[in-house]
Amino acid sequence: MSSLDFIFNKETLATFGLTASVGLNGWMAFSRYWISNKAKNANDSAQVDMLQWQSNEKKELKEENQKLRSEIDQKDEVIREQWKTLVDTQAELKIIKSSLNTLHEQYEAQGEQLQKQNEQIKELTTSNMNLIREVTDLRSDLRVPR
Repeated sequence: MSSLDFIFNKETLATFGLTASVGLNGWMAFSRYWISNKAKNANDSAQVDMLQWQSNEKKELKEENQKLRSEIDQKDEVIREQWKTLVDTQAELKIIKSSLNTLHEQYEAQGEQLQKQNEQIKELTTSNMNLIREVTDLRSDLRVPR
């Protein structure tokens, strides 16, 4: 047998075929593993990016929330001041209305007194005129013709 026959016999060819098959299967398994790992790494990277984005978004929302809370506190303070001013103004208005009602009552009472006094003055004037007339009549009656 020649050395060439030894290389290409059935067993050798079967061994080469089996080795090629195992190598091909190994290469395909490694390719699947490598592609799977590449996909997992890409998925992990995407998840890390998503977590980073969510973290940044959370920070921005916290800052916005804090800013809005600050604005609300400022507006609440303004509302408290305005409410205090409103209450004080209403109290002053009630005092003014009460004083005005008291003055109006006093004015009406004085008006009634003035009206009574005017009536008394008219009665006294009428009475005085009548008295003057009577005195004049009496004087004229008492004057005796001489």
